[in-house]
Amino acid sequence: MDDRGGARLAAERHEMILNEARLRGFVKVVDMAQRLGVSVVTVRRDITALVEAGELARVHGGATLPAAPAAGAARRPLATVGMILPASRYYYRSVVAGAEEAASRAGMRLVLAVSHYDPAEEERLVGRMLRAGVDALLVATAEPPRDAPPGWLGTVGVPTVLVERRWDGPEAEYVRSDHGAGARLAVEHLAAHGHARVGLAVRTSTPTSPWLVQGFREATGPGGPAAAGFDPVDLVRPADGVAVRDRGLSELLDRCGATGTRAVLVHTDEDAVALLGLANDRGLRVPEDLAIVAYDDEIAALAPVPLTAVAPPKRDVGRAAVDLAVRRLSSSGDLATQQVTLLPRLVARDSVTG
Repeated sequence: MDDRGGARLAAERHEMILNEARLRGFVKVVDMAQRLGVSVVTVRRDITALVEAGELARVHGGATLPAAPAAGAARRPLATVGMILPASRYYYRSVVAGAEEAASRAGMRLVLAVSHYDPAEEERLVGRMLRAGVDALLVATAEPPRDAPPGWLGTVGVPTVLVERRWDGPEAEYVRSDHGAGARLAVEHLAAHGHARVGLAVRTSTPTSPWLVQGFREATGPGGPAAAGFDPVDLVRPADGVAVRDRGLSELLDRCGATGTRAVLVHTDEDAVALLGLANDRGLRVPEDLAIVAYDDEIAALAPVPLTAVAPPKRDVGRAAVDLAVRRLSSSGDLATQQVTLLPRLVARDSVTG
């Protein structure tokens, strides 16, 4: 990694440490090391830099916000936007980057918190942010709204934008990727390269999977560009056991062999890369014997055979969510509700055409 890359990662860690301190009033070295996935020494070094810059005050085991603004410190932004996400890495890393960019452009401060897909923790974080005085909220809910949105949504009292979630209530504003269109895009691409049957494997535990399954069924239904080789295969998270995940991927390969299906769409990138390895173990060549399209495009380009991938507009989702909040905060009159859907794009690499 070059110096610029290292500096960028350090800046990202510094911002997350500051966000934690702003939200909770303090930050613990050990907790931040676990959350950021870095060593305790790295976090101590980051805190030292923030203390020297006057952003934090050191205490035993961590740091707190300084009792008074440091001399020459920047003026408080006009508004603070709170962002609550189920995770801060992988997919959501780019969403945060886009939100930070838009908030900076608008002269606002972005404060981040992570619910870890826990609805109870999400509600606690909403309360904390409101007590801290945030002016708007951006939330990717821990669970996708289905029959009803989370109970707190209609009671927060500040402009609230759902991120990568959809609720069609008359006052519910959201910005989301059209994952169904992304699945259709993948099937169309594979069909254009001669694949009459296509398979799908998804992590059904994720909020993305229902839209992928719906889009896949539409693209492989009557009049679609290709047929479904078999029903979608359900994958589990690697955290539930790599061996269990690999059994699902092996089942996918078995179904491909039994049905003559030589093309698959796999959500997520991590699972698509693992599938590539298992296919190679069986002597299958990619793309000659099996074409693979990954969904997310976070690490697809780094696979031994660079994977064609559908890339949701993650950074644009973050930007647009902040822009919706800014629109609400800067308006003095009634505004029409905006429900924004952004289209993914397909990035062609070697796993389909060779």
